Amino acid sequence: MSNIVMLTRMIFLFGLATLLSAASPVWTATQDETVVLLGDTFFEREYRQGHLETALTIATAGKNIRFRNLGWSGDTPRC
Repeated sequence: MSNIVMLTRMIFLFGLATLLSAASPVWTATQDETVVLLGDTFFEREYRQGHLETALTIATAGKNIRFRNLGWSGDTPRC
């Protein structure tokens, strides 16, 4: 992977983590909590790329958050 792509991803993750930690909290993480990513192709692709998990882990530093990805391609909110 090229250095420019890696740098772009790092800047994106840092910016996302900053926004998540600076915004008014919609969700307050507790110690040793498990977060389930439930949804469609977006979450299934997250399994391979890990951007959302990384940003949430950075935003909740020190809380030992675990992630479980239950994304499935073609799934919809209506099943």
